[in-house]
Amino acid sequence: MDTIKQKKFENFWKAIQTEIHTHPVITNNVYCKWFKKGEFKKPQLIDLFKQFAVFSKWFLLAQMMRLLNATDLEAETHARYILANELGVKIHPDGSTEDQPFKTSWAHINWLRDTAKSTGLSSVELGTWESAAPATRAFIHGLEETYGSKDGEIGQGASYAIETWAAWGLGQGEDRAIGRGGRLVDPSRQNSRSPLGQSRGRRIT
Repeated sequence: MDTIKQKKFENFWKAIQTEIHTHPVITNNVYCKWFKKGEFKKPQLIDLFKQFAVFSKWFLLAQMMRLLNATDLEAETHARYILANELGVKIHPDGSTEDQPFKTSWAHINWLRDTAKSTGLSSVELGTWESAAPATRAFIHGLEETYGSKDGEIGQGASYAIETWAAWGLGQGEDRAIGRGGRLVDPSRQNSRSPLGQSRGRRIT
């Protein structure tokens, strides 16, 4: 790598460290810290299930957009692996879904429905757009515009940001995760490198 390229890379990496790696949602996630204490009330737990189910179900559209707008075959293949995992195909530790088993119950939305049964929530209602809060809808629209952008470079950047949040902010042990008492284990992703599987764009499904 010549001096100019090296300098550009160093500046780029510095920007990532400054703008992404130090973001409060990763380094000081107040919600996760609060949830980890187990002091939430049932209505708050139900709201978490409802909003996360919307994200889980509507993320499929953003992931398909990510696949369609991939910048190269490697990115397209990785996006396809993530989509397959979201739909219920087990993910391998290397991030692929090649030759892995499939179960409808492993589809992320169905896993959430099964996990939420004890709360009395309707399995049919979980994940519907009507059940989404304004903030959740705004988040989904943001995913479609960035993660699913027709500009593949923007999509890759959003992928790195989201996956870094997921892997570092939620999946790095008890100090960073929701906590042993509140953590949910997705059977389709067991043995993968992070709770959300391999990183999506790079990675960081």
